[in-house]
Amino acid sequence: MNEPLSPSDRVKMVSSTDPDPIPVGTKGIVQNSVEFQGLMIYGVKWDNGRTLNLCEGEDEWEKVQ
Repeated sequence: MNEPLSPSDRVKMVSSTDPDPIPVGTKGIVQNSVEFQGLMIYGVKWDNGRTLNLCEGEDEWEKVQ
Protein backbone atom coordinates (compact mmCIF):
# COMPACT_ATOMS: atom_id res chain seq x y z
CA MET A 1 0.00 0.00 0.00
CA ASN A 2 0.89 3.68 -0.07
CA GLU A 3 2.29 3.72 -3.54
CA PRO A 4 3.72 7.06 -4.67
CA LEU A 5 1.00 9.17 -6.31
CA SER A 6 0.91 11.74 -9.09
CA PRO A 7 -1.68 14.38 -9.98
CA SER A 8 -4.74 12.79 -11.64
CA ASP A 9 -4.15 9.38 -10.00
CA ARG A 10 -7.25 7.70 -8.52
CA VAL A 11 -6.86 6.68 -4.90
CA LYS A 12 -8.95 4.85 -2.27
CA MET A 13 -8.84 5.62 1.46
CA VAL A 14 -7.78 2.64 3.58
CA SER A 15 -7.24 4.35 6.96
CA SER A 16 -6.64 7.84 8.35
CA THR A 17 -5.48 9.40 11.61
CA ASP A 18 -7.39 12.63 10.88
CA PRO A 19 -9.95 13.57 13.60
CA ASP A 20 -12.61 13.99 10.86
CA PRO A 21 -11.47 11.32 8.40
CA ILE A 22 -12.64 10.48 4.94
CA PRO A 23 -14.66 7.23 5.25
CA VAL A 24 -12.75 4.05 4.46
CA GLY A 25 -13.35 2.97 0.86
CA THR A 26 -13.99 6.50 -0.44
CA LYS A 27 -12.23 7.22 -3.74
CA GLY A 28 -10.80 10.47 -5.02
CA ILE A 29 -8.42 12.16 -7.43
CA VAL A 30 -4.99 13.47 -6.48
CA GLN A 31 -4.81 17.20 -7.22
CA ASN A 32 -1.22 17.95 -6.15
CA SER A 33 1.68 16.77 -4.03
CA VAL A 34 4.39 18.35 -1.92
CA GLU A 35 7.32 17.01 0.05
CA PHE A 36 7.50 18.29 3.64
CA GLN A 37 10.28 17.22 6.00
CA GLY A 38 11.01 14.18 3.88
CA LEU A 39 7.39 12.96 3.72
CA MET A 40 4.95 13.26 0.83
CA ILE A 41 1.62 15.01 1.28
CA TYR A 42 -1.02 14.56 -1.42
CA GLY A 43 -3.95 16.93 -1.90
CA VAL A 44 -7.02 14.87 -2.82
CA LYS A 45 -10.49 15.85 -4.00
CA TRP A 46 -12.69 13.02 -2.75
CA ASP A 47 -15.76 11.72 -4.59
CA ASN A 48 -17.93 12.67 -1.59
CA GLY A 49 -17.15 16.36 -2.28
CA ARG A 50 -14.56 16.86 0.45
CA THR A 51 -10.91 17.73 0.13
CA LEU A 52 -8.43 16.27 2.58
CA ASN A 53 -4.72 15.55 2.29
CA LEU A 54 -3.17 12.13 2.46
CA CYS A 55 -0.03 12.19 4.59
CA GLU A 56 2.70 9.60 4.17
CA GLY A 57 3.38 7.94 7.51
CA GLU A 58 -0.08 8.79 8.90
CA ASP A 59 -2.61 7.60 6.33
CA GLU A 60 -3.00 4.43 4.26
CA TRP A 61 -4.31 4.38 0.71
CA GLU A 62 -4.48 2.27 -2.42
CA LYS A 63 -3.92 3.50 -5.95
CA VAL A 64 -6.90 2.41 -8.08
CA GLN A 65 -8.04 2.64 -11.69
